[in-house]
Amino acid sequence: MSFVTINSASIEVGDALKAELFTQIKDNFDDHETRIQSLAAGAVKISLINEDIYVGSTASALLTGVYYVEVLQACTVVEGSIQLFTKSPATTGSLVVDVKKNTSTNPSGFTSLFSSAPTIDVASVPDYGRRTGTINTSYQSLSVGDILRVDVTGLPSGLQNFRVTLVGEL
Repeated sequence: MSFVTINSASIEVGDALKAELFTQIKDNFDDHETRIQSLAAGAVKISLINEDIYVGSTASALLTGVYYVEVLQACTVVEGSIQLFTKSPATTGSLVVDVKKNTSTNPSGFTSLFSSAPTIDVASVPDYGRRTGTINTSYQSLSVGDILRVDVTGLPSGLQNFRVTLVGEL
């Protein structure tokens, strides 16, 4: 049943109350509650990371901790990706980026969120190319206070910047 507007003639002062009016009010409340429940059941997505990373022209292929962020809302990670805007001057090689989590910034305790990290082969992907990784379901739950760290494990020579995104659901 969908919401039905109650016309003003049904609620004029001095008119007798009718069972139909109460039925219509009840049906409107039922419709309202049904809509709220369907919205509440839907997943709410939040952006955990949406950052442009500048590594400079002299960076090597292994960069640990190019970006850190603290988790402010408990959630489940559902997607992680990397994106190139301008490849030039890079022409060969692959960009591989890993996002890891830990309960502190202790370097030895970080665990990858990916079972397969997002990878872009600059020779075959055009400018604005975007690739997603495969989230490891064993590590996708995040708690408030967890630390996320972005590591570059493969960097094409000459690539200077890229974007990293990580999306969670409440």
